Amino acid sequence: FVVEFRRRALPFENTIPGSGLLVYRINTLENGNANGPPDEVYVYRPGGTLTANGTPASAHLNNLVGRTAINKATNPSPFLTNGQQGGLNIYNVTSADTLISFTLGAFTGVNEINGIASEYKLNQNYPNPFNPNTKISFHIKESGFVTLKIYDILGKEVTTLVNENLKTGIYEINWNAANNSSGVYFFKLQTNNFSDIKKMLMIK
Repeated sequence: FVVEFRRRALPFENTIPGSGLLVYRINTLENGNANGPPDEVYVYRPGGTLTANGTPASAHLNNLVGRTAINKATNPSPFLTNGQQGGLNIYNVTSADTLISFTLGAFTGVNEINGIASEYKLNQNYPNPFNPNTKISFHIKESGFVTLKIYDILGKEVTTLVNENLKTGIYEINWNAANNSSGVYFFKLQTNNFSDIKKMLMIK
């Protein structure tokens, strides 16, 4: 796989999906776009699977087009040639001008620890303070779309830990902040019927 920042410009790059971060494979013998390009197969593109093209024209990531992450919870997700999740987590993808930046980390996913929840609840992370790993648990009373996001002290989004439909239950997820600086962070749980935010402290 190749992860590369490319700009859509003449004379050679005007046929790529668009300026931004692109993840592609140069191997025509492997599964990619069902009828993919002869040399560059954009493996991660919205709606794409091993057998469906999805939308290769939207394979590029940058904050101007609203695609700033690839992980288990996003569309596209980082699937492998056997259809399973690859564990890739790219986030905080910025603009696509002359420079682009992003964060790369492991995506551990959210774990259901109990199938019964009588209320919505966001628990305090543990341990707190932490370095660099901490666990966040929460209760989901009714099935629905759930997001759990991390913000820095200035209110800038650092990463999205959960961005998917979850059934009722109690969940836990780990945040590895090894690539982040010491300081105060906030984590926010959002559902259709509930929202809560808590503060945590990382000390390196």
